[in-house]
Amino acid sequence: MICVYQRRLAAFFLFCTAAVSAAFSHMTRAEEFFVPDCADVSLDGIPREWTEVTDETRRMEILRQPVEALKSAPKAISTFSAKITIEERMVPDAEWMKEIAERHDDGLYHHDAVIEFAADYGQNKIYRKVERFALSHTVAGNSADSLVTVGSAYGKETRLSVETPREFSHRNYTEGQEVVGGPGVSDKIHGFPSVSLENLATVDPPKEAEWEDSTGRINLDKFYGSVGQQFSEWSDLVLHVGIIDGSVTVRDEEVLRGLQEGLHVLETTDGEGDKWFRWHHAFKNGAAFDYIWRESSGFLPVYYLNVSEDKELHNVKKAQWNRAGGAYAPAEIIAYYYGKTGETTMVRRIRFTDTVVNQPIDPDKFSLKALELPEGGIIDDRVQKKAFEYKNGKPVFLAKYGSTKYMNQEELETLRGGRARIAVVVLGLALFGAGIFLRLRRRKRREASLSDR
Repeated sequence: MICVYQRRLAAFFLFCTAAVSAAFSHMTRAEEFFVPDCADVSLDGIPREWTEVTDETRRMEILRQPVEALKSAPKAISTFSAKITIEERMVPDAEWMKEIAERHDDGLYHHDAVIEFAADYGQNKIYRKVERFALSHTVAGNSADSLVTVGSAYGKETRLSVETPREFSHRNYTEGQEVVGGPGVSDKIHGFPSVSLENLATVDPPKEAEWEDSTGRINLDKFYGSVGQQFSEWSDLVLHVGIIDGSVTVRDEEVLRGLQEGLHVLETTDGEGDKWFRWHHAFKNGAAFDYIWRESSGFLPVYYLNVSEDKELHNVKKAQWNRAGGAYAPAEIIAYYYGKTGETTMVRRIRFTDTVVNQPIDPDKFSLKALELPEGGIIDDRVQKKAFEYKNGKPVFLAKYGSTKYMNQEELETLRGGRARIAVVVLGLALFGAGIFLRLRRRKRREASLSDR
């Protein structure tokens, strides 16, 4: 009797185990990633079989992997140089087509940039040479439903910059376009001649330079999500895991609850023995996102997918990382964005070639020589408020801001006459103010003596 009971109990547990296993198998199989037929992104590289991790300690260990990798990977790079190619393709959707047709605005369709980049983080120095191209534009045609692609609306634009902790030097010029009247020189030094931008370099305070030359200030940290909105998915991953594990506090409990609910952590091993990990998050409204990372990429994220509540693919990001010089550096990052009906609206591809990591860089790369300023060119130093002439690879002092050494006699007399008039006006105002002050003072004394009586 006992044996029969034991056999029945064993059979019951076997049934429960099989049922649970089947349920988890169904749950942990990667649901087919939703990709519209018209989307041009391929997700063939993602494994299709996954196992869900239910142990809470193990789940948090896995979630912290990409967070620690995103924080530590750029710190392992002391020097870095590469050629960075950025390609953007914008395809107008139906709403954009209508807007372009109504307003007859230009719609950017194809835009490229090539950046020669070098950084010595130990010396806190950065070099950038940015060449921007506008290859084609899409404009409204003869009817509301037609668009016409035309050639580049402007020529190649080149920006060179050298940055140190205290200053930022750059040259801006557009190929084939002569620009006269260099900014900040002729109006700061009286009588100084106009300077073509091709013969001018400027040294700006870092904050001002960052505002003026945002694209030219692209930095390696941006690709790890440390700075910049273009890679906010990676920074969001770090933030959200911090909220989940409690290292980041939030006042809104709903945010915490939304991240805790619908959280699935999965893992798998592909045919080559590479371990993959995945954070799949399904929200109650039907929206979902996935972060996917792998061991062979140093646990850095290699995929991000975002699906709307209507099961429409919003965007996909794919990243490839190469190990070089003992560190993981970006090799290629591709971002896809989609419209309401699943059509691709924009693709941004960033490729790194000629990459060298943790190798010495020629110090001249971070000097004025790197700006390729011609002999006799002018350096407008807005930090020291001085102008220099570039001679034999060195800056030679010309004048301070406000100097009159380049003015002729007639200009000097005009300037002095103007200054004299200003001085008279200022003196008159000062005397007038002093008179009012003395009157008020006498009145107060008179009032005080009357009150004493």
